[in-house]
Amino acid sequence: MIIEKAFTENKSLPFKKVGDLLYHEGPLLSLFVDDHSNMILYKWVDIDVNSHHWLITSISSKELLHFFKRELSLLEYYNKCEEKVIAEVGENLEVKKIKAIKDLPKEYLPGEKSFLQLMSIHFSQWLCNQFSQMAWPLLMLIKFHYSIPLVLLSPINQIRKE
Repeated sequence: MIIEKAFTENKSLPFKKVGDLLYHEGPLLSLFVDDHSNMILYKWVDIDVNSHHWLITSISSKELLHFFKRELSLLEYYNKCEEKVIAEVGENLEVKKIKAIKDLPKEYLPGEKSFLQLMSIHFSQWLCNQFSQMAWPLLMLIKFHYSIPLVLLSPINQIRKE
């Protein structure tokens, strides 16, 4: 119950944004982290006249890696995810309402082939800062799997030299 507890203690968004994993005219799937390095996924699911609705879940580094390696789809992840919260977030990023849900409405479910296509440079920088010892091997694994050009990893090389 990491997510619900964080929201009950704080009415603004209680996590630090790492970056957007999927973006189209605005963030659709974003990665956040809490003060204890727990990773949190925000998926935009709906909008009404007063607020944006976000599906918020915690995700392990292992699950995230499987997602990057296309071994775990977003649909599979949500189907097995224990804690799911819908947050209604206002225009000024204030949290208006949160609600834990067990089963997602069909319109909130991603498609069967909902895999991440490419890792963003912002995520690679964050990963390097968070997991200094294991970041480089993990990034190389992701780079090998996705054939990411080395130019995208150049900021990581700079961090490794420091």
